[in-house]
Amino acid sequence: ELDVAIEAAATVGAAKLTFEGGGAKSAPVTFAIDRFPATAEAGAATDSARVAQSVKLPATVVGAIDRAGDADFFRFAAAAGDEVGVQVVAAELGSKLDPVLVLSDAAGTVLA
Repeated sequence: ELDVAIEAAATVGAAKLTFEGGGAKSAPVTFAIDRFPATAEAGAATDSARVAQSVKLPATVVGAIDRAGDADFFRFAAAAGDEVGVQVVAAELGSKLDPVLVLSDAAGTVLA
């Protein structure tokens, strides 16, 4: 078990840790550093737009793709003119995910 404290000024992004002890050294372990509260994907609750999981912004959404063709849906409140930034951290963590983001309104009309 390990507790890791990260300084508030730490650079956002992927970080690698290597552990040493007893004359041995571990392979690097990669994890993500972010500024926002993490919201974990709630399983099947993200599998369709009709039951998209609600997220309160600002947030970091932590999801997982468990099969080819898997898609996850999330819902958040925004008003005309609001800016929403999205960054997918996948390759930095060793994932082969090829992400696609579609932004739609409550009626399902694709906005971007």
